[in-house]
Amino acid sequence: IGVVCRHAAASLHNASEIAGLPLIGTSRILQRCLSPFALRHLPKTFVFAILVAATIASLVYVQADFNIRGQGQLMPTHYRHIFAPADGVIEQISVHHADAVTAGTPLLTMRRSELELEEARLLGEVLTNQKRLDAVRSARLSHKSGSASSAAAFHDLTSEEARLQLLLSSLRDQQEILKRERAELAIASPIDGEVITWGIEEELSRRPVRRGERLLSVADSGGPWQVELRISDRDIEHVLAARRAVEVLDVSFIVTSHTGEEFHGSVKDVAMATELDEHDRPTVLVLVALDGQQIPDLRPGARVVANVHCGRRAVGYVWLRELFDVVRTRLLF
Repeated sequence: IGVVCRHAAASLHNASEIAGLPLIGTSRILQRCLSPFALRHLPKTFVFAILVAATIASLVYVQADFNIRGQGQLMPTHYRHIFAPADGVIEQISVHHADAVTAGTPLLTMRRSELELEEARLLGEVLTNQKRLDAVRSARLSHKSGSASSAAAFHDLTSEEARLQLLLSSLRDQQEILKRERAELAIASPIDGEVITWGIEEELSRRPVRRGERLLSVADSGGPWQVELRISDRDIEHVLAARRAVEVLDVSFIVTSHTGEEFHGSVKDVAMATELDEHDRPTVLVLVALDGQQIPDLRPGARVVANVHCGRRAVGYVWLRELFDVVRTRLLF
């Protein structure tokens, strides 16, 4: 033990002196950094450097298909959503799911109690003022002129007749407005097609609705079809750039109801404005034209997952594009 203590004391003393030397920490860091370049480690370092350089070169120079993914739904090109024209109650339903309709076919009839009360009030005012007007006209026609007071009375009757005529004209204009509003409560189909809304009777019968609320939808399933695709706002610039570069921008997609089958179409139009989807995410609507004959059993509203083919880019960008976007928008900006 005594011998070991003497040697250990000398070692600890030397280690303490070395640790106290200036820049000893920096020297140790440099030693660790330069150790791969030591003569005995140089072959391994050279192989590792070649692998890293080859990987970076592959990420930069090797090309891969650059696709922008989006989700949407399959819909006929010609369809219309029917909205409530005013607050009211659904009084009559004239169609059911899958019924064929033509433009002008009655769909729903609404009722507004406030409108009926206003019509009754206006009718009462029209009848009352019409009786007053008839009485004034009768008095004016039977009036005998002569004295100054008679002339003044005749002038008053003439003024009253003119006032009542203006009032009746205004009331009749209001009646016409109410008549048009009542006509709007009889909702008709704006296009030829079929009703694609399910459970209309259960959902709408005798139900109060608010102005602008969607009631049902009519679609022309026999006509052309399209995909209504939602592309993220941060990706739409790639789609627009690719569309400017080629005449026809191809799209491949799958329909979730036809798993295992891939279909093809082309970008028909891109919306000018960004909108929020049902999850409050900013997206842009992209319409994709397609041949409906290639998809069996077309069903409106079928969910679609699509890839918009935006050419070829470096494989590193294709794989790490989202990481680059995060660095650019959150770290560098």
